[in-house]
Amino acid sequence: MNHFMRSFKRHRIQQISFAGLLLLGASCSQQQFDLTPQTKDFTQSVKYNRQADVLFVVEGSGAMDQQQRYQAVSSQAPDMVKILNNAKLDYHIAVTTMTPRFQDPQTQTMVGDGGQFISHGDNFPLVLDSSISDVGDVLANRLSFNSNDFISPINFGRLAVKNALSDPLLTKQNANFLRPQALLNIIFISSKEDDVNNQSDLDLVQFLDQLKPPLPTGQRSWLAHYVGVLSNSPTDECASGQWNYRSAGLKFLQVVTASKGTSSTICASDLTLAVQNVRARILEVVTQYYIDQKPNVSTIRVYEAGVLVPQDATNGWTYDDSIQSLVFHGTAIPPDGTPFHVDYKPAGIK
Repeated sequence: MNHFMRSFKRHRIQQISFAGLLLLGASCSQQQFDLTPQTKDFTQSVKYNRQADVLFVVEGSGAMDQQQRYQAVSSQAPDMVKILNNAKLDYHIAVTTMTPRFQDPQTQTMVGDGGQFISHGDNFPLVLDSSISDVGDVLANRLSFNSNDFISPINFGRLAVKNALSDPLLTKQNANFLRPQALLNIIFISSKEDDVNNQSDLDLVQFLDQLKPPLPTGQRSWLAHYVGVLSNSPTDECASGQWNYRSAGLKFLQVVTASKGTSSTICASDLTLAVQNVRARILEVVTQYYIDQKPNVSTIRVYEAGVLVPQDATNGWTYDDSIQSLVFHGTAIPPDGTPFHVDYKPAGIK
């Protein structure tokens, strides 16, 4: 009996070698082990999934152009792609606009993207990936607009997402973008509010939850991000257009909040921080580590390459009790190939 109690009270030590980035839900197949006094370390076999699908949904308007916001956004595209490449993510990237698709009364032709992926005539596939040479420059071109592109000032951003990820576009013009196991990322870029008023503000959230069902942990398998005007307050220096016109993207922000994505101001001349925020959130999600037994949080110790990692929300780890996982932040996000292990006592054990 004493032998059993000594065994039962020992710390639980799990060791993982990061051969890649851990995607949401990887713990569903995790095994559980009972430690004996003779055995302290266990190697756990984990499947890694680095897939990330990234959809840029961009406002097409003269106001964005007049304030050189397209230039600010597009100039950051190569850096964002470099970040994704350095993280060794298997990514798909596509771009559409918030301009609704409608029939031009003068030419009687259909104009506007309405969710269709765009290329700006670059002759590359509509869905970009790392196999394309200079993919960052290609993306920069697709995020750049000129006066010929501004056929409507209306923003139908949330509707564009639904159209882009629904039939007939999803299986025709937009085919080969969405993958069932990939973390879906939607990046709204806009200087004003969404103009769709005939639907619930969270209608897109419900649509995406059905399209990308939550994992067994309850965590969403999609994220929304927003780069735009964040506030209608006159004290906020970021305005939607000239004459201090303000129309913050509050409907976009509701979707972002629901998914725990990121939001950044579009008024920064250098959008490096916005890119870093999106990158950080993607990596935080794909490197989450699910603990198979509820821990006593005060006993958790995390080591990367033998070095103790602090419990810190900026450059360390935090514990998310709602999904029973460790979340890594900032410089503590485990680089590809870095060995780490977690040592903890299960809850209830003293």
